[in-house]
Parts: sequence; C-alpha cells; structure tokens
Amino acid sequence: VKYDDRVTLAMDNALFLQDGREIQPAFQTLLETTYGCQLFRVDFEHQPLHTLNQLNQFVRVGTNGRGAPIQDTEIPIQTLLVLANTFYFKASWESPFGRADTTLRPFYPEPNRGIQVHTMYQKHTFPVAADEEAIILGLPYKHSRFIMYIVLPRPGRTLEEIEKGLDAKKWTAWRESTVKHELELYLPRFAFASRYELSPAIATMGAPS
Repeated sequence: VKYDDRVTLAMDNALFLQDGREIQPAFQTLLETTYGCQLFRVDFEHQPLHTLNQLNQFVRVGTNGRGAPIQDTEIPIQTLLVLANTFYFKASWESPFGRADTTLRPFYPEPNRGIQVHTMYQKHTFPVAADEEAIILGLPYKHSRFIMYIVLPRPGRTLEEIEKGLDAKKWTAWRESTVKHELELYLPRFAFASRYELSPAIATMGAPS
C-alpha cells in the first residue's frame, strides 16, 4: 500500500508445502481469501537448495531486498510446511535527523557499561507520555497515521519487566496520554532483528505437532 510519495507499507504471506502433501480445501480457501496467502508446492526432501532459493526469493521481493536470507541449516529436509510472512515499511520522518548532527556519544546497554555509538540529535516537538515505569516518546512519520514509539525504562526498571506487564490496555493508555513537548532528543542509530519460538503458540491454536 503506497499512502503517498513518502510512505510504503507492504505485507505478503505464503505457504510452502511439501509436494505430495495435501491440505483441506476449506483451509486453502481461507488462506487465499482472508490472508492473501499464496500456495507453493516445493520439494524440501529432494530439492532442498532449489526450495531454499524459492523461499529467499519470496523474502527478497517482500522486503524490497532488505530481509536477511534464510540459511540452509534453518530448513531441514524433513520439513513438510513453511508458513512465510514478510513485512516492509518505508517512510520519511516528520522531522528528519540531520546527518551533520550525528556524533559519537556514550550509550549504556547496561547500567554500568557504556559504549560509544553514533547518536542522532535534534530539537523538536514530540508526543511524550510518562508513568512510574517508563517514558514513552513518539516519532511521527510524515503521514500522520504512522508513529514510531520508543519506550525508555525508568531507573531501576528493565525493558524485560515492562514487556511482561505490557498489554493492549496499557499500550492504549500510553498512546492516549501523550502530550507534545519541545525537547532535545539524542537517539542512537540502530538496527534490530528478532527471533521468536512459535511452537507453543501454534500448539495452543490446535496444531501440537
């Protein structure tokens, strides 16, 4: 979905199924009509490299070349099904960071351990909320519908503790309580990646094996 010249949001779903295996027609219809999920019949067992290339092509297209490639060690030849999802978002900040304002400054990933990192800076008005647990800062994109929120734990609190207590109600309360304040923002340049173990969630949904 391209909202304007500055915002692109894309999501794609695919099911890679071992050749010779079948799925219920009603389930396939549900995937196609509700989730826009494509079905690819592949051969994990006898053509693992070709299948891996197909998976990585799906990732490359869906992420505009940004997604990390899947490694052969992550897809054993005993695999029967892979459910793949890609998400791509690109937008311009409402208030961009100036390249010349990026300098090396100390960052503390742990209370007593500081490292020098490239840190962006700007003085601007941002939506801010705070409670006894954390400070919440919004960084709006040029399309007003999109905002990236940064959660900074209070001293003595950890991000893990905040994550465990975070639910939809609390998140909504944070967002609705933001008030715009002019402030000087120092933000480290960053990239991140995550890995999730989905087996327990899928088992809870009715697929234990």
